[in-house]
Amino acid sequence: MTISQERLREIASILDEEINTKDIPELDADFWENATLSFKGKPINELTPQEKKEFIEYRNRIMAQSLGLNQETILVDEDITAWFKTQGIDYHARINAVLRDYVEAHR
Repeated sequence: MTISQERLREIASILDEEINTKDIPELDADFWENATLSFKGKPINELTPQEKKEFIEYRNRIMAQSLGLNQETILVDEDITAWFKTQGIDYHARINAVLRDYVEAHR
């Protein structure tokens, strides 16, 4: 199905309170128990290394836009980056948390 740019603009202009969600069921514990994070139709744990990189870049762009974050490029020692990557796919967020703790401690 293709949606025209005009229709997408119309949809985007609808205010949240104008959207009728009464026929959409609430997401209960059963839903979340079986939920799987996926990207391009594949579960995250089945992505190729390239797809994981694309997922992280995509997720970071979305998070940055919605949270008002700045995307910066910094040089980090290879061993530091390697360690953070062993902590999980969200290593960027962990690096940010460490930097935030440091800043808060030194304000």
